[in-house]
Amino acid sequence: MNHILPAVSLVLLTALIGCGPASTDCSEDAKFEAFVDADGDGYGDGENVTRVCAISEGVSAIDGDCDDSRADIYPRAIEVCDQLDNDCDGDADEALSLYAWYLDADGDGIGDTNFQIIACAAPPSYVAEKGDCDDADPLVTPGRLELCDGIDNDCDGRIDDDDTNLDPESADHYWHDNDGDGYGNPGFFRPGCEQPENTVANYDDCDDQDRDVHPGSVEICNDLVDDDCNGLADDDDPNLDVSTQSTWYADLDGDGYGDLNVALDTCEAPVGYVANSLDCDDADAQSRWKRQWIEDADGDGFGTGAPTAATCDPPAPDGWIPFNANAPLDCDDTTTAIHPARNDICGDGIDQDCSGEDMGCMSDTCAEALAEPARETGFHHISSTMTPYNNDISLLGGNVCTGTVSSGKDSIVRVRIQPGEILTAEMSSDADMQLILTSNCSNPATTSTCLAGINGVIGAGTEHLLYFNATASVKEAYVIAECSGADCGPYTLDIDISPAGSYFLPETCADAMSEVPITTGAYAFGGELTAAMGNDLDLAHFGPTCTNGYMTAGNDVFVPVEMQPGETLYAWYYQWTGDASVYIVSDCNNGATCLDGEDAGNPEEATYTNNTGAVQTVYVGLDCYSTYCATFGARLTID
Repeated sequence: MNHILPAVSLVLLTALIGCGPASTDCSEDAKFEAFVDADGDGYGDGENVTRVCAISEGVSAIDGDCDDSRADIYPRAIEVCDQLDNDCDGDADEALSLYAWYLDADGDGIGDTNFQIIACAAPPSYVAEKGDCDDADPLVTPGRLELCDGIDNDCDGRIDDDDTNLDPESADHYWHDNDGDGYGNPGFFRPGCEQPENTVANYDDCDDQDRDVHPGSVEICNDLVDDDCNGLADDDDPNLDVSTQSTWYADLDGDGYGDLNVALDTCEAPVGYVANSLDCDDADAQSRWKRQWIEDADGDGFGTGAPTAATCDPPAPDGWIPFNANAPLDCDDTTTAIHPARNDICGDGIDQDCSGEDMGCMSDTCAEALAEPARETGFHHISSTMTPYNNDISLLGGNVCTGTVSSGKDSIVRVRIQPGEILTAEMSSDADMQLILTSNCSNPATTSTCLAGINGVIGAGTEHLLYFNATASVKEAYVIAECSGADCGPYTLDIDISPAGSYFLPETCADAMSEVPITTGAYAFGGELTAAMGNDLDLAHFGPTCTNGYMTAGNDVFVPVEMQPGETLYAWYYQWTGDASVYIVSDCNNGATCLDGEDAGNPEEATYTNNTGAVQTVYVGLDCYSTYCATFGARLTID
């Protein structure tokens, strides 16, 4: 209740307030109304009115105090943040800054977003930071490390191993088991609440690339490999399986042959011991040793029949020679005129060199060649001399087969090539020679009759001729060996007619590197090298000397070859219609690794010997870089 006093009374009251202690002794008519001011803040409680002679302590002429028990609450007091109406205007904490506060029931300093209060100050158990995903557990709160306990400890929505914030100290350690033998690699581990795939709970493996090497394995003789991971290997390991040891025999005289009566069982050969027990007298390095023997009844140095068991002496004093597994057998042990080292006499019906057939003779005229049986599928070895032969064919003015002039002597052999077969001819001579394959013996020099030709070696040497029958018909043809000089002399000619292999010829290096390489042996290839095939590898224009400085920028195919140490690769390549080259590279993607190659006519030849001391994979590139490429033939030998 508000009371408004008359102006005179207000002046009087004001004057009285400024005086000393007021007198309480006055007539009733002289008293006036005032308000009890219990908290002494100068404002009285409008509901608590009294009559006084004068304003004194405990009363006030002004009412409006909304809480007469607190001296800091009265009209026009300064409002403070205490959820009270300090200035008695009917509102608490008005005009003050308000904030959001969140219930922190577990006292971890982070509040629950679902329980919010807007106030100028935090109520009890409320905090300013929110985000607690479990306000009943003080160990669950943002900012903590994730623990292996199945709970989202850091409130990021991920649990245990799924959380990158995992505390490694709370996780178990697991070690990689790359070889799957149940034992881990001590150098590679990862923490985890659950065991990751391809890991184990130990780090005891000493070779995580070999599943046979691990603790608990049995030590075996294995080139000093510590199979059981105990720090010892082979003979030094008491856990060795002695059945894997080898028996070594003393070689006291150092002749490479051991004494059967002095033996040791070890993994590695002791000094002075060898793997055989063939010595007949280990005190004499010049003495005999045990060997196998084979019968040589005619005494020509070549034996026949099955070899004997190894003995110090032959079965009988005469008629036996030491057996050599690499030496050819005698095909007639009754005469010294027949054995593998003899030269065969062509056309006499006798196989003097034990090749399996009588060597054929070359004809010296087209008429004679036509009368002879044609050589067909198989290998044909011919050795003869050109001197008495006629000049039945003259290649005056040059020819499309070899591009050279020849008016000397010649020899001729008729051949029959089935569809899909490849003919390879190799001729060696001390004179300047050229090889021609023609479908018309009497007129070989035209484009329509010439099938293949070569005059690549001037003077003594070896010529190679290659032809692939890409037609659907049997090809009747003539191999002509032509001598350009006055003195031709002896020569040898090997003709091989065989089906072209069905080996897939990769068109890109990527395909070649994924293809199983060819290995030791002889291989014939034939087909079409068309514009549809890619140009996967270019040797720079006028680039590597292994292709005579010419580029290879057309269509190509690749043949991967796996070579053993010491093996030699020979490649012959013939492209009928286009300019081409053959090359051998050690890196299919890098022409700069060219090992050998040629671009010198037809056929092109390349040779490489593996002297690396290890197995080596190389790639033979068959390349055609004219505007039109077609039928090709190739032969590769690895030996």
